[in-house]
Amino acid sequence: MKPNLLVLLPNLNDRIAIRKLQKAHLERTGDGSFYIMPPVVIIGYTDKKGVDRKKFNISLEFESKATKTDLGYIFKTDLRMLQEKYSACGPSGLFFTRDKEPKALDLKILNTYSLALLESSEEGYLLLQ
Repeated sequence: MKPNLLVLLPNLNDRIAIRKLQKAHLERTGDGSFYIMPPVVIIGYTDKKGVDRKKFNISLEFESKATKTDLGYIFKTDLRMLQEKYSACGPSGLFFTRDKEPKALDLKILNTYSLALLESSEEGYLLLQ
């Protein structure tokens, strides 16, 4: 089984905006693999089984080109400070899709987040906890 993921859950308006971008990707490519997890910014892998739903008001800048990781394509951002604080490791950034590379995006959204945990299930799907 895969380790759990510590994530930042964007506010509702930003989650809706991200889903619209993902659905446009689906229409262009037929790739709906983004449905494996909600629109989140990944902090990293963790052994944690639960987290306090702490709120953060931070602005994040994302690379405009997606990077392929073992999770799929993410738009990277620097979250080393949060990785150190919460003992998380691995790639950090906005999860976009698993299978097909998305086009470059100019992401200047996202500034209010809640800390959350995506729990790995035996089937390999991630469930928001």
